[in-house]
Amino acid sequence: MRSSRILVVTLASLLTLVGCAAGPSAPPATGGGQVAPSTPATTDPGGDNGHGESESVPLAERLFFYPPEVSAQLAYTGSVAGGVELSVEVETMGVVTEDGAVRVTAQETTTMTIDGQELEPGVETVEFVAREDGTLLIPLNRIAFEAQVGDYLEIPSITRLEAGAFTETVVYTLQEGADAGIQFTVDYSVHGDGWKDECYAVVFDLQSTSSDDPSAFFGATFTWCFVPGFGLVEEQMENTLGSTGTLTLVSGR
Repeated sequence: MRSSRILVVTLASLLTLVGCAAGPSAPPATGGGQVAPSTPATTDPGGDNGHGESESVPLAERLFFYPPEVSAQLAYTGSVAGGVELSVEVETMGVVTEDGAVRVTAQETTTMTIDGQELEPGVETVEFVAREDGTLLIPLNRIAFEAQVGDYLEIPSITRLEAGAFTETVVYTLQEGADAGIQFTVDYSVHGDGWKDECYAVVFDLQSTSSDDPSAFFGATFTWCFVPGFGLVEEQMENTLGSTGTLTLVSGR
């Protein structure tokens, strides 16, 4: 089942959910059935990235989403246009290194306040992978509504980002429910936006279209600022519905 059905999630998927709630062009966040990719996304977080990179990037130079250390505690605050305030507390629960790849498991507790009313916190366990070659893998279902658990967005190493953009297309088909058979095509691109003080900025653009209405599409742009060897310190989002959002690390470093 699509984990993006959970209303209170965090970071990229939370900003997208809140931002698209007011518009009909966005892909559905609830209802429908299971999905299956007909064009595979990255699904082997520990394997070769298929781009011929064999170098070993030092941990201090790799992109991590959260720090590669157990019991790290982080706090983020942010907002989404329209009276939404966000508070995200993160604790890293496990760090496993296998064949040079570092898997960081974390628990996120997200509290969302809408027009002054605080909703019940949502808790989610997530996993990110930093490969030995410097590639960072982020669960794609945190960003694309149609994605399934096990698919990853691949962010190339800083060296590759500096050399040019990386693009991918994934097609998902709804398998159950009233919308069974409808296909969603997710096109995304990733490119580096250079150094901003000690942070390296990564821009992620996503567009999603559906086979039942090809003229309607949902797009979003995320800018992530990473401190190499540590993790995410800031995120900004804007989408085609005119919504914007931010998250900023306020403690834990």
